[in-house]
Amino acid sequence: MNKIKDLLYDKNDILVALLILGIAALVILTRVNTIMAFPEKMFSEHKPASGHVYSNIPQNPDSGLSLEDEDDGLGLDPDDDATGPSSGDEPEAHSLYIAYGQPMTVIAKNLIELGFFESEQDFTATLEAHKAASKVQAGNFVIPADSTKDDVIKIITGVAR
Repeated sequence: MNKIKDLLYDKNDILVALLILGIAALVILTRVNTIMAFPEKMFSEHKPASGHVYSNIPQNPDSGLSLEDEDDGLGLDPDDDATGPSSGDEPEAHSLYIAYGQPMTVIAKNLIELGFFESEQDFTATLEAHKAASKVQAGNFVIPADSTKDDVIKIITGVAR
């Protein structure tokens, strides 16, 4: 009996370490799918909706608020009317989000909504003229409001004519 007792006392630290490793391995193996899905879940929670279009993005970095601005934090001058400082002004730039695998019809619709193309066929013809029909990239794009059709295609594909 003393031999078993001595063996247990001598090897106690090793047994505890092996028990902890076994429990950790069991937890990891049972939760591996959740662990592997975590980055995709975080990305899907933070990406904008497919085809979301933003307008009124200032192209000039000096036109935004800075930390030194001493106002109410809303970016509005109290002397401006209720519609804001840019009422009636055309936006300087538009922001376009293209999701990975997004259909060309949705991209065309968003660009028509922003006023860069008259129709889906107009968009498709311009893409084909640039030989860039398969080169539209996913991501966020800032498109100046005065951009031509060729400029828009160059921005969303990275292909120059």
